[in-house]
Parts: sequence; structure tokens; C-alpha cells
Amino acid sequence: MHNTSAQATSRIAVVQLFTDSGAKRVFVSYGDGRTEQQDLVGVIGKKDQEANTEQLQKLVARLYAEGYALIATFSTGTSETPASTLVFRKN
Repeated sequence: MHNTSAQATSRIAVVQLFTDSGAKRVFVSYGDGRTEQQDLVGVIGKKDQEANTEQLQKLVARLYAEGYALIATFSTGTSETPASTLVFRKN
């Protein structure tokens, strides 16, 4: 059996984290038409940063529990609209 594009793509999960003052969101795309969105608490002050880090830790732990492994990270955007991207592959 040959993998279709959707089958091959669904083994990859892309997490994109936006932390500017306007966006404050995390998106998780599985490449098969399924994308999740989580809003972050905020980006100002230690309390917001701690809450956001805990939220991201839970997301990464869930992906690992589902069999995904981190294979790449990179940052994009500008100083006004920074974005961090994490790429996971399901084993």
C-alpha cells in the first residue's frame, strides 16, 4: 500500500507559538485538515510567562504521549510579531 499525501502529512505536527501582545496563541496543525488553537494567558509579567510555559509544557507532553518526537525548531517573524515553530514527527 502506498502512502497518500494526507497519510504521510498526518505523521507531522507543527506547533506555532505567537507571543506578540496582540496574538498570544498557539496553533497545532496535524496536516490532515485538523488544526487546534489555544489562547495564551498573556505576555506581560512573570505570572503570564509562567502560565504560558506551563501550558506549552502540557502541550508538548501530550504530543510525546501520542508518539510524536521533536525534530526541528525555528523562529520567524519580526520584533513586533515573533513566532516560534516546533516540528514533531510521529514514530
